[in-house]
Amino acid sequence: MSILSRLEAKKTQVVVLREWLEARPKKEREEWLEALRRADLYPSSAILALLEEEGLRGINENTIVRVRRKLEGYVSAR
Repeated sequence: MSILSRLEAKKTQVVVLREWLEARPKKEREEWLEALRRADLYPSSAILALLEEEGLRGINENTIVRVRRKLEGYVSAR
């Protein structure tokens, strides 16, 4: 297998998190999105811990910050 074909198979952490969210049932997905939108209430570290409990591995706090900042209705922690 070539290097380029192996690189194409890799997904970014952002894509992995977005796909995971989309695969959730609607009600659960909405709760996750609300938690992500509310950085003033739910720190990235708490969301990361819960994602890991849910079995999602390979995500870090930076990924959570990048995803949440693009959500409509995002409320900053500051």
